[in-house]
Amino acid sequence: MQDLAGRVAVVTGAASGIGRALAGHLAELEMRVVMADVEAPALAEAARERTDAGHEVVAVQTDVSNADSVAALAERSYE
Repeated sequence: MQDLAGRVAVVTGAASGIGRALAGHLAELEMRVVMADVEAPALAEAARERTDAGHEVVAVQTDVSNADSVAALAERSYE
């Protein structure tokens, strides 16, 4: 399997369910995770959980049905 440590993953729907589980798993693999979701409070909680565990994550409120919001997510991810 390829070593993913230090690489960047962008996960949409990261505040709950499969997206949250995937973001957590990728963080455990030592990836830098950009967590995106439309629900700001739940996203903040999910990101705090990861940072409290010592993982490198960035939370970006994103509405994937809005092109400008997705463009902002991409820009932030490249940063």
